[in-house]
Amino acid sequence: MYTILKKKYSLHDYIKLTSKDFNLINKKKKFFHHFNLEWTGHKKGRLYLIVRILKKGSFDGKVYKPPIISSKKVFLAKCLGTRNNITYENLNKQDFAFSLKNIKNKNKLKKTIIRRYKKSLPHFKKNELINLGVAITKLSILQESSLSSFLK
Repeated sequence: MYTILKKKYSLHDYIKLTSKDFNLINKKKKFFHHFNLEWTGHKKGRLYLIVRILKKGSFDGKVYKPPIISSKKVFLAKCLGTRNNITYENLNKQDFAFSLKNIKNKNKLKKTIIRRYKKSLPHFKKNELINLGVAITKLSILQESSLSSFLK
């Protein structure tokens, strides 16, 4: 199903969010700033499907286990730009303007990064996760729907 969708919409990739984070996307705003650990491969001008993770995947440094994804509700988004390898000290107020409702400052972002990655990257200590810095993907939300409606 995801392969068909990637081809039909020329999707570059999926942006996978935990259920908690997915539910915090502000649907009233047309823009969304997504924070990743250290680096993102998202490309300006490309389309992405934002999906909810039902069961987290993991990577222990050797073996990758992909997450299980929900198909009930998804967002189609276009990447407006990215920034990689940003230290927390170099983040500014504007970086948080369109972030999730619970990420409005550096300290909240650090807590969120640790929550997101402590189980999927168990071989990293909390301070190691923070020292990696973050990447920001700036997105324009184009449409919200179920995965099946995108396939029609």
